Amino acid sequence: VSTQSTGNPTRFINGVGSGEMAVESFGSGGGFAWDFPAPDYQKSAVDHYLSSNKAHLPYWFQYNTKGRGTPDVSALGIGFAVVVSGVTNEVGGTSASAPTFSAIVALLNDHRLAAKKSPLGFLNMWIYQTAAKDPEAFYDVTKGTNSDGCCFTGFPAAPGWDASTGVGTPNFKQLVKHL
Repeated sequence: VSTQSTGNPTRFINGVGSGEMAVESFGSGGGFAWDFPAPDYQKSAVDHYLSSNKAHLPYWFQYNTKGRGTPDVSALGIGFAVVVSGVTNEVGGTSASAPTFSAIVALLNDHRLAAKKSPLGFLNMWIYQTAAKDPEAFYDVTKGTNSDGCCFTGFPAAPGWDASTGVGTPNFKQLVKHL
């Protein structure tokens, strides 16, 4: 899983079970590549996002509507406790969310290997196909933006794939059903 396509942090609001929203404590990644076109497996999700959210997107000259959209997925990435030399520190961002998502993929691969199947390998097509087939496979993050709080408006989270939180955060129990 490339860091270009994962790790856009999200957080819980008002405690467990009340939903997730795009991070607001710092600007996060996401948007559209200038140098790489959207791959076929992503085009319909990106086109839907762009056409459904025109009034809320940054200025047209700030992004490439034909570019590769990022992120593909999100994972919670704020408030992680990390112990270094016996001292607990709170960390967040992609450095927390990318390993979290990778750990979930490792667990999915454990299920595949136990069933005598090969590991998932390149995930991106599987992510978009699974999200399209099963709306419960990822928790859809529909609140917040990836604004930097200063100069960049940011892309709003929205139903389905968005340029702030991708297809959402993984629902392990549902994803196992699609192996």
